[in-house]
Amino acid sequence: MFSIKKLFLFFIIILILIFSLGAESNIDRQKEMVKFFGLNDKEEKQVDLGRIKTKKSKKDEKKDQKYLAELKGMEGISAASWKLFKQEAINKEQLTLEISYMGLTAGELVLKVTPEEIVADKKVIKASAALKSVSVYKLFFEANDNLESYILKDSFIPLKHTLVQNEKGKKLREIQLFDHDKLTGYFFSDKIEEKKEAKKGTTGQLPKLFQDSLSSIIFLTGLPLKKGDHYKIPIVDKARAKLVSIDVTAGEDMEIAGKKVKTVKLNASGLLSVIKKQRQVTFWFSNDEFHRLVKLEAELNVGMITGKLVRHSK
Repeated sequence: MFSIKKLFLFFIIILILIFSLGAESNIDRQKEMVKFFGLNDKEEKQVDLGRIKTKKSKKDEKKDQKYLAELKGMEGISAASWKLFKQEAINKEQLTLEISYMGLTAGELVLKVTPEEIVADKKVIKASAALKSVSVYKLFFEANDNLESYILKDSFIPLKHTLVQNEKGKKLREIQLFDHDKLTGYFFSDKIEEKKEAKKGTTGQLPKLFQDSLSSIIFLTGLPLKKGDHYKIPIVDKARAKLVSIDVTAGEDMEIAGKKVKTVKLNASGLLSVIKKQRQVTFWFSNDEFHRLVKLEAELNVGMITGKLVRHSK
């Protein structure tokens, strides 16, 4: 007969075996993800499946059920916007917007779309955004944010999205991965603030059609953007999709880099998650074949951030 000591030892061995099998499974899956998403060394270290909770509280389970119900309704609603999208209208160029806060120049936002490249044997279009505050204004508006989106060329749906923030007393690295075959999103975050480190990881189901907060702005330039148009686009952030409504209204003539530009106005929210505590975002795009972003306004809890195009180049 087994003694209590032997039974306890047997139980411990079983637990170790179960843990080892789970760890091996995660390691194998992470290796697959490195290959599938074309992760670099830093990204590979951050993508730790062990961070993702497998057991959820009843409250979290209810949230998941509500989210899955919302997800079902997104497919048909967003499909209408995708039918109007034309990828050939996307401009591979760099836009520089001067950012002001409370009427004073606070920084610069550089948006860039590069020609086709290959990531993990997939043809992608890379979009990047860099938001930096000027040194004299850092006391009131500090920003040193860099975003990148790798968008699949054949479907114009993002494959990978990253955010890096390096600010006084705070460092943040986020990576979002989108598995279109399994309709699964992954989110990993490393944050250091006031010398305290926090690491998070989560996963969630994706709709078939979606954008991230950066690729959505590029996606808009491929739409007709006619006065009276109404678009609904699922935006994925932290492995969750949220349906964002965008209304197109008449814009006005603007003086941009010494030239008069006719514009259309888009009212939206949630499309520039890099701008913290935003309540509403308004965009002005040129009313021509380029649909170039010429102005943006983000309403905050206190004041408003404004960005205006000062130059563009190929």
